[in-house]
Amino acid sequence: MGIKITEVRFNAFDGGVTKGFADLTFNEALVVKGFTLKEGKNGLFLSPPTKKDKNEENKWHDQVFSLTAELRQEMLEAVLAEAGLEESPF
Repeated sequence: MGIKITEVRFNAFDGGVTKGFADLTFNEALVVKGFTLKEGKNGLFLSPPTKKDKNEENKWHDQVFSLTAELRQEMLEAVLAEAGLEESPF
């Protein structure tokens, strides 16, 4: 059984670098909340959910990450499609 994105929920946000927030459902069985769509120097990218480090004030840790570039790209494309974006318009 492969990983398939079965639902995307996107909420647009006009916060400078941050363009919106997304929740992804995988295989109609697992929901991951808290992805952030951001504008970087090379275009839009999807940042995974993060948690602030208890000991270091300005350090954050990814809570979820893809082991393959293909899944990362598929997640980004799914969020861009839900947001009505194909490429970075910013």
